[in-house]
Amino acid sequence: MTAGRYHVKIEKGADLLLTIDVKDSTSSAVNFSGYPTVRSKFKNTVNDTSSVLEANNANSRLTFSSTTGRIDFNVPASVTGGLSEGEGVYDIEVVSNSGQVYRILEGTYEISPEVTD
Repeated sequence: MTAGRYHVKIEKGADLLLTIDVKDSTSSAVNFSGYPTVRSKFKNTVNDTSSVLEANNANSRLTFSSTTGRIDFNVPASVTGGLSEGEGVYDIEVVSNSGQVYRILEGTYEISPEVTD
């Protein structure tokens, strides 16, 4: 499966809510049973060692329905408020019990400034 591409707009100081429905080539929901981990990193550049933002099911910023292929991305305003304006790259992956990794989504992001706080 080839990862989809999407540009994410993050509004500093606002909740980031994004729902991703992963479908196969026949438009059927992908069943990720046996893939308990979903993870994502946002970085200024691919080669950066540190992340601007991390989301995964351990920190509850990504929740995952393995049987319906739905991934919910939820980053609260209290977190986005601390981000610096700018642009970068990200990806979202699922990991199987045996360590097999599938990239679901990748792309670029931009963080816009907050005027009202």
